[in-house]
Amino acid sequence: MSLVTLVLYLAIGVICAHLVNKVVAHTLPGGFTTSVLAGVIGAFLGTSYVSSFGPAFEGISILPSMAGAAVMILLVSYLGRFMHKSA
Repeated sequence: MSLVTLVLYLAIGVICAHLVNKVVAHTLPGGFTTSVLAGVIGAFLGTSYVSSFGPAFEGISILPSMAGAAVMILLVSYLGRFMHKSA
């Protein structure tokens, strides 16, 4: 993985984390840092496991990576909310 690819994953993770934090505010354990980490992981998984469609830059399909990041952040958010209620 090149440095440019890593920076792109990080940028997609930050953008998706910011947008999802606006929707599901105050439900993530660890706050913005956790959502950025989940966004980066989701962007990587979205690009790796979904067929490449839409615009691509440096080998990263933008639409699947953004979708993967958003799904991963939402999953972490709901898991955090569920764990918080059960504790």
